[in-house]
Amino acid sequence: MRSMSLSSHDGGSPTMSPQRKNSFIPPIAGEGARNHSSVPFTLGRIEDDSIRQMEEAEKDMGVDEVRILLRKERQKNQSLIMEVQNLKERHMRQQSQAEMLEEERVLKMLARMKDLKNEKERIVNELEREEEMLVNTLQRKMKEGDRPLEGKGLDDN
Repeated sequence: MRSMSLSSHDGGSPTMSPQRKNSFIPPIAGEGARNHSSVPFTLGRIEDDSIRQMEEAEKDMGVDEVRILLRKERQKNQSLIMEVQNLKERHMRQQSQAEMLEEERVLKMLARMKDLKNEKERIVNELEREEEMLVNTLQRKMKEGDRPLEGKGLDDN
């Protein structure tokens, strides 16, 4: 969509004519028309040229035309304010969702770690029981081996 500039025809009443391609961006108050150094971002070369053209065309405008431009800029400003607010809200929702997902992941990992710890304890206990059973079995067999053999006839020589 192409923006239109205002020109004065028929006794000073503003009409739309397709002379400018961008809407008006006023110079920053207290600074020269070309000094935009306090703008938090750098305007590109195209934007600078467009601003320069709009400022030149503005010199020929009447009070009514400037008021219309001001009203349009206020509407555009309000629209941008609402867009920024919507973006902030969306960002907050996304941040909250990300935090919730991260917390869920951490809780799942903690639960998994607890399960692994319990499994490790179970395995250690099972190994200790098996080890004790093997030790008891070996001790019993050693005792049986130390007993003198009865009735085998070894003493009959």
